[in-house]
Amino acid sequence: MNVLGLGFRKNATLKSFENALNATNFIIPLDAVAVPIDKSDHPNFVIFAEEIGVTILKISQSVISSQQTPTQSQIVQYFRQSGSVAEATALAGAGKNSRLIVERVISNDGCVAAAIACSHIPISKKITE
Repeated sequence: MNVLGLGFRKNATLKSFENALNATNFIIPLDAVAVPIDKSDHPNFVIFAEEIGVTILKISQSVISSQQTPTQSQIVQYFRQSGSVAEATALAGAGKNSRLIVERVISNDGCVAAAIACSHIPISKKITE
């Protein structure tokens, strides 16, 4: 299973999401997109998820903060208790023993960070909350 993890600002546009995904250079189909619960209803994010045709996984703050991420942003650590929301949500969404295959990339406007994790766990078996 391939999961796109996203971290983003409130002012992220549809183009921001599209640009972040393109920045991953990932061509294999995605199975899901994972985001923090409190961002899962962001209008432009919802449109983006519908456009790429994937399941939305809502990841709790406690699960996000428990993930080990290679990227260590001090600002993100302060606000989200994680080095990278994108990497943490991707890993959490892909499930136990998942691994990052694309570390954090950022959209041109700086509003969206994206990362991709993979596992061989079917979508119904992952732990998101």
